[in-house]
Amino acid sequence: MDPRDLWGLVGSALVLAWGVMAVIPLKKTSARRLVAAALTGMAFLPLWKGLSAAAYLRGIVGDVSAVTVMLSMMSLFGGEGGKNNARDWFLGMILLSGLILYPLSLGPFAADPYQWGYRPWWILAAVAFGGLILFRRQPSAAYYLAFPVAAFALHLSWSSNLWDYLVDPLVFLYALFSVVRRGVRCALPSGEGFSLN
Repeated sequence: MDPRDLWGLVGSALVLAWGVMAVIPLKKTSARRLVAAALTGMAFLPLWKGLSAAAYLRGIVGDVSAVTVMLSMMSLFGGEGGKNNARDWFLGMILLSGLILYPLSLGPFAADPYQWGYRPWWILAAVAFGGLILFRRQPSAAYYLAFPVAAFALHLSWSSNLWDYLVDPLVFLYALFSVVRRGVRCALPSGEGFSLN
């Protein structure tokens, strides 16, 4: 199997495991990690016509971005470490990227920023600049940028477009939900008993 196919299957398996873990109320970190590892492994087991659940998901949504892989791993195996202010900053950047990328790429506009991802030097420069700004305000948020850029440099996916490593519809929707949820929590007075967990 080509390593790029393995990367795609691992990403889909992690997304499937994260989806199941999102509804399992396990609080103990060690138990969560054990169940998450078991679910990730089970996603590779053949189901119908010799294909696994990870292969079916990959066939439906394609390869997920390196950011989705990273956030899934952090959520499944990182305990509470993935829930911090730096992560919120990073998700805000993902949301902003998607809000720029998707309407311009899909709409009747002359500019198509998705095409720029094939010659991404100025995008990499913008990411590096954004990383420096983040490093001053939220140092750990800047490290979040390193994973997708390293995955792009190593050609871990079949795609040669930088955007495919930074954002995909799943992580865009997750970022949108997270930002809206945070905004609702900030807007509500404490003690109202309303939660989006």
